[in-house]
Amino acid sequence: KIVFPLLKVGSIEVPRTMTISKIKSFMNIPIRIPAKSSKKFVFFICIILIWQAIYVDSSNMQIINYLEPQMASANVYGSLTVDEMLKKQRSQRYKHSQKQTSSAISLKKTGSLCVSFLEVLAYFLLKIRWGYLLCVVLLVTWAGVLNLTEAIFSRTNTISLNNLSTTNTSLLMTQMRNFISAEPDDAFDADGNLVLTELMNTVFVKPVKYSNYTVKSGDTISSVSKRFGLTNISTLISANAIENVRRLYVGDTLRIPSIDGVVHTVQQGDSLSFLSKKYAVTLEELLDVNNLKSTQIAIGDSLFIPGVALDSNSLKKALGELFSLPVKANYRITSPYGYRADPFTGVRSFHTGIDMAAPTGTAIRAAMSGTVVASSYSSLYGNYVILRHLNGYQTLYAHLSSNNVRVGQSIQQGQRLGGLGSTGYSTGPHLHFSVYKNGKLVNPTTVLQF
Repeated sequence: KIVFPLLKVGSIEVPRTMTISKIKSFMNIPIRIPAKSSKKFVFFICIILIWQAIYVDSSNMQIINYLEPQMASANVYGSLTVDEMLKKQRSQRYKHSQKQTSSAISLKKTGSLCVSFLEVLAYFLLKIRWGYLLCVVLLVTWAGVLNLTEAIFSRTNTISLNNLSTTNTSLLMTQMRNFISAEPDDAFDADGNLVLTELMNTVFVKPVKYSNYTVKSGDTISSVSKRFGLTNISTLISANAIENVRRLYVGDTLRIPSIDGVVHTVQQGDSLSFLSKKYAVTLEELLDVNNLKSTQIAIGDSLFIPGVALDSNSLKKALGELFSLPVKANYRITSPYGYRADPFTGVRSFHTGIDMAAPTGTAIRAAMSGTVVASSYSSLYGNYVILRHLNGYQTLYAHLSSNNVRVGQSIQQGQRLGGLGSTGYSTGPHLHFSVYKNGKLVNPTTVLQF
């Protein structure tokens, strides 16, 4: 079977005995297969041959499709025309005519569409060749610019902090952390350091400057510190020699340093070198912050030590937290510190402590760590204990039901000393609690919050 798929119109059937050479001479049709045809072309021809073979009828005739219209009247046998041949076979092919016609039309349309699509595609590719070239040039340029930019930035030097002093580096890192910190407005840690939500106003190694502020209603030591950009409440406590922040009243004038630190009053034997080692600051910082022309200092001079905070005991004392309550259970104050009427005689006399009433046997605990210097009995105080603490403090616990400590024993804050009682000069079970500082009476309310 021989099929000419590239011929467009019509079809004829010839006997099996017809040869290609006869058909060629009869129809004057050039039959040429390109010598260098591609595999795709051969594959395409094979597919068309297989597809066309499906529609060959049982008369075993060969089908030649899509002959040019002018060939329809050619005489193949000399006596019969093409019309006569088709007329003879019409009755035999009647059942298949409709199917063959639709198949021929479908194949014709498919081939035509494929050829048209290839022509349009070739035309389009030809037209856009310059646009494609332009896109390639733009992409290459873009890649070159990116590589050049990366090379430039890779040679940029990073900022080095190696030349900064340790103090300045620490302050810088603290300021950077403040960009991302978020803490309660009135928070400070155990060392008195305020947690600020805004950037600190600390400057590096500049002379300290002071300003005055009048305390207003609602002010606290922490709120005033924040108002002026300070980060530790011990700065105001030290600069104003505040012994108890509860004694800060409306109308008081505070001296506000421009940076954090403490004020040191020069004592006998002090020198800048000694203070530099004591507070772990450089000699240059002491000279710069205090605007000193030389290292000579005199007794009584006030020096500002930058970046330093009060020690824990001094801070707790100022906050009223140096001592803890000696009675942890429920209690009531039956007699305050100061003048009162004697409970037995009614005569006005000075009461040297605070009386705290509670059930007999209630545990009495050390208000502060220290050493037992007395554990005895007297007709006035009954069973009593005296503790000696740091910084010149002493505490007295009187009218105990029993003593549980001995002289010379080291006591921790909160440790049990004995039981509450009513021994000695007493009207009922209670604790008489007194505080001394360097041998002088101190109002307990200045070191404790009852």
